[in-house]
This record gives sequence, C-alpha cells and structure tokens, in this order.
Amino acid sequence: MKSGRQRAILEILERDAIDTQFKLMQALAEQGFHCTQATLSRDIRELKLVKRTNGNGLAAYRPASDDELEAEAEGTAWEKSLVSAEPAQNLIVVKTLPGAAGAVQIGLEAMKPENLVGVIAGENTLFLAMRDNLTARKLCVQLQKLM
Repeated sequence: MKSGRQRAILEILERDAIDTQFKLMQALAEQGFHCTQATLSRDIRELKLVKRTNGNGLAAYRPASDDELEAEAEGTAWEKSLVSAEPAQNLIVVKTLPGAAGAVQIGLEAMKPENLVGVIAGENTLFLAMRDNLTARKLCVQLQKLM
C-alpha cells in the first residue's frame, strides 16, 4: 500500500503542479489512495520532496535534487557556525566561528536568497551584497532565526 501510494505521489507531481498537502491528498483520493495528513507528511519526508517555485513563480512539490539534498545535509553544520548577522543598508555583515566563513557561504548560496548579488568571504566574516535595503533586512532576519 505504502509503496503504491508513494509511486502515485511521484506520478501526480510529474503531471500536476501541486502546492499544498490538501491538494495532494485530494489527487491521491481520486486514484483510490485515502490517507491522513500525518501519513502524507511522512511520505513527503521519505520521498525527500521539496516545495520550490517554478519558472512561472508558482510553488509546487517536487523531488529534491542531489544538490539540495547535499545542502540540506550540510545545512545544520553551517547554520551552527553562524555567530551574528547585521544589516548595513543593502549589505549584510555575517560573523561566523573561526574558519567557517567558506562553509557558511556555500550554505547561504544553496539557499538561493532572493536578490543576493554577491558574497565575499574571509575567515570568519562574510559580506553579502543585496539588491536593496529591504531584501537585506529580510535575509538578515532569516539568518538570525537560524542562529
């Protein structure tokens, strides 16, 4: 039952842009697979599905790429290396543990932050250049939540 349901999930996601678990549960039910939200959440986790925006700017579930899985595995390591993040106009100054700036840079770039123009990394400090002050503040808040 589980393997059939998970195959059906992958087939549905290949065919349709599904952006919520509720819509995915409905699509599964139409194919005869009735499940709870908790079961669907486990399936999503086991199938390593991620919700990403497509070319049209619409979010939809899809299988994670190898790069995304690698970044997720490395994610906790670089996040634990964050010490501080402070905005300065359209720049963000990020402080890390000694020698961790390079790892943090890779983790940050894997996040693909909106409006990130470039990153300069030293040994324990990064300068992130954003397109504008607002997106710099938003990313700074995200980084502070990761600490």
